[in-house]
Amino acid sequence: SVGKSNIIWNTIGTIFATSVSVVLLMIVSRFSSPEVADVFSFSFTVAQQLYVIGLFGVRQFQSTDVSEKNSFLEYFLSRVLTVILMVVTLFFYIRFTNVPNIYILPIIFLTIYRIFDSFSDIFQGLFQQHNRSDLAGKVLFSHSLLTILFFSISLIIFKNINISLFIILLINFILLVQHDKYYLNK
Repeated sequence: SVGKSNIIWNTIGTIFATSVSVVLLMIVSRFSSPEVADVFSFSFTVAQQLYVIGLFGVRQFQSTDVSEKNSFLEYFLSRVLTVILMVVTLFFYIRFTNVPNIYILPIIFLTIYRIFDSFSDIFQGLFQQHNRSDLAGKVLFSHSLLTILFFSISLIIFKNINISLFIILLINFILLVQHDKYYLNK
């Protein structure tokens, strides 16, 4: 039934999405130096804080707006504004803190990666509005799994954190454009 599927997929998606940072850090720790693991950990933490700005609680309103008092476009435009705020905050953070240069590119790549997650979140909210939490869970699951796989493979092959982060940034963009759009038609 749809109800059971909603619960199962939403749970699976949430578990995978919340485990990404831990799994990626374990992978970095295993396949690179402690210094690189420190750079990754710090950069992911900064990007995560910026991601909270990008989300700004929009999905909580959207997913409960079952009568659709606000249009998808309105939610999307509000997300554009929160993402702009996210980018402005990133700029000020990099410009006005003493963050070492080695951290700047990973922070930027991970923040852009999280920007795509922020936009994907709007689609997941739309799915929830239409009682399709299973689709939101499937999106979270597949994005998380593919992020872990592509990051692992690229780090093993290229042995470069910046290349690996750029690859998952691209994968996340492709998933947002192709994959999330695919689920809109379900």
